Amino acid sequence: MRQDICLAANFDEKVKYMAYITGQTTHGCCLPAKYLGNNSFVCEPDIDELHKIHKIYNDYHAWYAKIVGRKGEKIQIRLKWPVFDPDAVSDEYKNWAYYSVDWPPFFHALKDAMYISGDEIHWERILDAKEDGTDILMEFELPEDISYVSALLRYTDTNFKNLKKTVSDSKYVQKIVLGEAMDGSELESFVVTDFDVPSSEKKTAYLHAAQHCHEHPGCHVLDYMIRFLAGESEAAQKIRKRMIFRITPIVDKMGWRIGSEINPERLNSNDFNYNRDWVDFKLPETKAIDAYLTSLKERGEQFVLLADLHGGTGDESDYTSGAGLTVDNTCGDEFRKYMERLVDLIRENCDYINPDEEGYGYGGSIPQMFSGYAKKKFGPGVTFEISMSKIWDREIGHRIPNSQFAFKRFGEQLACVIDKFAYEK
Repeated sequence: MRQDICLAANFDEKVKYMAYITGQTTHGCCLPAKYLGNNSFVCEPDIDELHKIHKIYNDYHAWYAKIVGRKGEKIQIRLKWPVFDPDAVSDEYKNWAYYSVDWPPFFHALKDAMYISGDEIHWERILDAKEDGTDILMEFELPEDISYVSALLRYTDTNFKNLKKTVSDSKYVQKIVLGEAMDGSELESFVVTDFDVPSSEKKTAYLHAAQHCHEHPGCHVLDYMIRFLAGESEAAQKIRKRMIFRITPIVDKMGWRIGSEINPERLNSNDFNYNRDWVDFKLPETKAIDAYLTSLKERGEQFVLLADLHGGTGDESDYTSGAGLTVDNTCGDEFRKYMERLVDLIRENCDYINPDEEGYGYGGSIPQMFSGYAKKKFGPGVTFEISMSKIWDREIGHRIPNSQFAFKRFGEQLACVIDKFAYEK
């Protein structure tokens, strides 16, 4: 029996299962792997006491495994979807349960979005992944003796370190520390612009990702946006002279680092929801970001956009299956038209949204959310929903699985769109 498929967040050769990369968290939902012989495993959801009480089950957003074996060795894994009765869920989590009952289509979409890596930087799709009844069955060869398998493209610590190393010598990028994250690590942000042009002659866009630490697509997009803006292309040079991009790729540093689970409240590993802390500022990260942005505004920077990048389900019936933006419908006609114009520009110029779809939804942002905070203090705030699994590709006319190339392309296109949006009359 294979002895070395282990929990990635807390690697221990005595642990004989694959699991969510959750660490030791309250609401962790593990996927024990039962050995079937011939290097074949079946993974079924297990639930902790909270889930047993409320009869709720996590989905597979965060499924991730570290596999130690032999390069070229063939492995087979079967994932099983949990079946439960939403009417049996406690009243406290009733809304979540009814929402979750619609997740099986997303679960089956994972057959097109399973990835494997030998270095946690370069990921390739597992092509031999398919539906088998109500399960997903995948087979692959290990690219290295130590390999990583993931549902969806994760943005890892290796990715982030590689970004910082790549831009460390750029004269167009400054890394700044906004403060301490909850775990004591640095909350890092990047400023990308032509520093020879006075700030008074430019406009500013602020973007961040990973408020919900399991939502990784936005981290990839912002990573590639920074790399593009630091480059020597004609488009990047033009944008740097007109714009200041201020980018925080990861807000929930602690939850992202240990790989927090998904739970009914979308909380991080310490039971905090960062996207509900933009009024009281109880968390060190939100407090630091607010102080930073407020000081910039007081110094006279002209903000044209504050954007929060989330991760949508990828369900084909959901506008977030491309990229969607939530436009606040309580903010008056003038502001709504302003934000709708941004969406239209993205739809016209970015491959992530089907040009035949609206590309946005409406909803009233509550003050505690980042979009509510942005609207109140800065005016132009918007929430992106970037698909966790698939994107639109206008060249071929349908959605395709996410890839690092697609994230790169969207990061570059989005930077150009924001620049165009900032200087439209």
